[in-house]
Amino acid sequence: MKNGWIATVVGGAAIGVLAVGAVAMINNTSSTPHDTTVSAVSSPTTSPGGTSTDAGVVKRSITVSGHGKVTIKPDTATLSLGISVTAGKANDALRQAATKADTLVKVLTSAGVSKDDIQTSGLYLYPQYAGDGRTISGYNASNTMTVTIRKIADTGTIIDAAGALIGNEVTVGGISFSLANTDAAMADARKAAVADAKLRADQYAGAAQASVGQVLTISEVSSPTTPIYYQSGDKATSGGVAPTPVLPGTQDVTVDVTVVFELK
Repeated sequence: MKNGWIATVVGGAAIGVLAVGAVAMINNTSSTPHDTTVSAVSSPTTSPGGTSTDAGVVKRSITVSGHGKVTIKPDTATLSLGISVTAGKANDALRQAATKADTLVKVLTSAGVSKDDIQTSGLYLYPQYAGDGRTISGYNASNTMTVTIRKIADTGTIIDAAGALIGNEVTVGGISFSLANTDAAMADARKAAVADAKLRADQYAGAAQASVGQVLTISEVSSPTTPIYYQSGDKATSGGVAPTPVLPGTQDVTVDVTVVFELK
């Protein structure tokens, strides 16, 4: 078998390696967002009769990354609502908190929120101290719930209703927005990522006076969509004029892929 040359081009630099029937693979370890690797493999061919010949045929490929992004409008709000009550005795604080928490659940279900979308996320009881830091002056009991609101336009009205019926003891811990079903957005982001990879491959191939062939492999490196989250420790109030404004904004669904193309 004859000796064959294996040429690898990474980021425009060419390295020649003398090998015998070997396969060379060099990975680009650059920290740039879009990595590109062009590799050439020398391998024996097979004659029409099925036997191997010594005539080496260079099979080249190019590896590129692609990024796809789709901007969507959230349709679901996840809200942290709670009750915070202070009383002179621990059992009084617990009883009052339980009563107001029950009222809060009724407010939510009356607004169309399913009980399956209401989850207790925190129960607390702790003493409060006087100015000397040693004498107990009372107890604080709190009950926090995580509420999923699937009619996002109703979020402000629900907050105001809770404030109107429960009063100053209701708290809003924070709110996040998300898309209930991201399948369509993910599909579009994947198409955009592959198209981006193809564009980059064409650019590199053109610079090297080559052309891009068929896709050999595709690997996806996707990250989950992060909800848009707003934190607030304020107690809910209702002025009776207009609902509390709740603006979901927009959110990005992203996909990153690594694609290996045949290089002609």
